[in-house]
Amino acid sequence: MNYAQSTECRRAIQLRYFYETYTPPCGACDNCCEPKELEDRTVEAQQLLSCVARLAQRRERFGAAHIIEILRGSRSERIVSRNHHELSVHGIGRNHSLEEWRSLVRTLLHQGLVAETQDGYPVLSLNAESWQVLKGERTVQVARAARPGPSARRERLPATAAPLENVDKPLFDVLRALRKQLADEHGLPPYVIFHDATLRDMAQRRPATLDDFARIRGIGEAKLSRYGERFVEAIRQHPRT
Repeated sequence: MNYAQSTECRRAIQLRYFYETYTPPCGACDNCCEPKELEDRTVEAQQLLSCVARLAQRRERFGAAHIIEILRGSRSERIVSRNHHELSVHGIGRNHSLEEWRSLVRTLLHQGLVAETQDGYPVLSLNAESWQVLKGERTVQVARAARPGPSARRERLPATAAPLENVDKPLFDVLRALRKQLADEHGLPPYVIFHDATLRDMAQRRPATLDDFARIRGIGEAKLSRYGERFVEAIRQHPRT
């Protein structure tokens, strides 16, 4: 689940699992081809790492769930019985939701900014990179949580590809040429821009506005913003056959 919900380059995560390093972007995974908007969470990361450090001073180590409970000000029996409600960081992060803290932990783990044991019960511990964050030598960027916008609420057209016999073949060729041009400009494989099925839908439905373009299968917010105007303009300029 952590891997599926990550916003980091997936190749980098995979190789780190095998103790190898990779410098993104890979130009192939979803997170590199359609990067999500980031926001600075350095202060919150410092709060979480400080909590891990204070527990370590007591010779105690706990997993992410317990750390988050402390930060959010829980007074559960588990927290109080260990006097963790007396820590200076207790309740310091109560203004952030549980999922926001979980997202931050995932980010810290994927970026190697905190360590987690893998020998049964996973507990967090600081590493050299953690101290860089604590000292303000390194920032922490976390993907902004997706919020449904107008286009996300639009009713999309059926996700079945347009049959070839119903497609404007000359327009389809024009769109493929434009896709190749954009792929070369961005150093990406053409299919990362749009799949053929998406181009066929464009050639059949001929969207004349960005709003219409957003209803085509395979068009998300990022691709609408990045490529929408150029494809819509190409469709407008191509005569109907």
